[in-house]
Amino acid sequence: MSELFPIEEEICQKLSVSAKELISRNSKTPEWTTKFKAILYKIAEKYGYQPWGTDAGDNQSEWLWDVCWAKLGSKGQGENDWKDLRGIFLACEIEWKSDLEYILEDFLKLTVAKAEYRLFVFACRKQVDADSMFDILQRHCPGSEGARYMAIVVPDGWKHEKDSLLPHCGWTL
Repeated sequence: MSELFPIEEEICQKLSVSAKELISRNSKTPEWTTKFKAILYKIAEKYGYQPWGTDAGDNQSEWLWDVCWAKLGSKGQGENDWKDLRGIFLACEIEWKSDLEYILEDFLKLTVAKAEYRLFVFACRKQVDADSMFDILQRHCPGSEGARYMAIVVPDGWKHEKDSLLPHCGWTL
């Protein structure tokens, strides 16, 4: 694991604050997804990217990944802004089913994303599972050498000591 970049620190910090609130309210996964996506949309807009994903706005439906931040040309921000697409800055998948099969299915979508960052948020039932899952994810990135990844674990029923989220951010292959 390497040092976090400022944008990674911001993502981890804001998702962690939100996770603590969601845990305290005993929220269900749809609320988690909606809240996390809203946070990611705000961060995208702050840095000048167009967020795409369900709930991103009237004309912005989910596109390939649960959330992505598009880099647009000079036109941008219009009804057909997808026609001005210049690249993807961040691709994100969120998986709440804590079985390995579901986790890998969503994670592998990120390994083919041509994006500066690939963010993966997932749930694990036990701390031990979370620790070993990071190793498994790194072994399943064959087509993405040189890419920057962030993986964040959300506890699924196990006691967490300090933070609600366990980030394993910033590994580069």
